[in-house]
Amino acid sequence: MKFFLTALIVVLFNSGCTTKNAFTKLNLTHEQKRAVEHIQNGKIMNGTSVEAIYSVMYLNGADKNIQRTDNEFYIALYRKNDTLDLNITMNEQAALDIEKVASDNEYSDLLSTQYIWSRNYKVTFENNGTKNISLQIGTGPFLSAPLMFVKD
Repeated sequence: MKFFLTALIVVLFNSGCTTKNAFTKLNLTHEQKRAVEHIQNGKIMNGTSVEAIYSVMYLNGADKNIQRTDNEFYIALYRKNDTLDLNITMNEQAALDIEKVASDNEYSDLLSTQYIWSRNYKVTFENNGTKNISLQIGTGPFLSAPLMFVKD
């Protein structure tokens, strides 16, 4: 009984009334905290060689203040070979628009992995009503693993 009482007291003191979480020490804005939940990073591989690295933010989930009728993504992409075709699909459907944007734009501060040598794109897809989104990025013959996003 002594052990149980001591353990209970230790647990209560250590779990107390705290408001700290993983974001407390990072000094992130509310918008950055929201965006983190809708960002995925990865690589496009050719065997053991890295062909490209990317960060993808699902804008419909990250920015609730803007009403979007289509599905929009912000992609920061670095490719070894910029001359290869860029192919981005959502649920195996082609993009409506792939717009190259400047490295300093309205979304760049929301993305934690922003490099000066990457190319940035705002990509728009038709809203087909599905809740589960599978996004794939291709550069030439190489494809990323599917990136899974869920609509809110």
